[in-house]
Amino acid sequence: MDDLTIDDIDVISSRITRDMDSLSRDEANEAIRSSAHWPKIYEDLIAAAIAEDEVADIEDFTKLEEANEALSEENRELLTGRADIADRLQEAIAAGRVDDAMEMLRDAFPGHQFLSPAAEKMLAGIRGQGTLAL
Repeated sequence: MDDLTIDDIDVISSRITRDMDSLSRDEANEAIRSSAHWPKIYEDLIAAAIAEDEVADIEDFTKLEEANEALSEENRELLTGRADIADRLQEAIAAGRVDDAMEMLRDAFPGHQFLSPAAEKMLAGIRGQGTLAL
């Protein structure tokens, strides 16, 4: 086995993967691991790739996948919340409820300095719009 070249390993890998489509995942894993060349393939390709961080170990991959799904769910919740805020904000603006609209903006963007509701009304009155066009 030690006399296998990278080209030999590539040929073996190609032959194995060509027939894998007809196998289930467990059957494919068993076929590969029962191969006489599995130790060489594992040592030269898989272990080296894992050690060099080119691929993730299946356990690490599973953890990364779970963390990614949790972040995706968190992002979906944030986007849904933002859409709800935007809908309520539009309703408040359309109804001329400047105080409510400003309060929603302050809640949505707590770090941002908005004018007070009284200042917003004054500014809207100066512009002759009745309410501030946001």
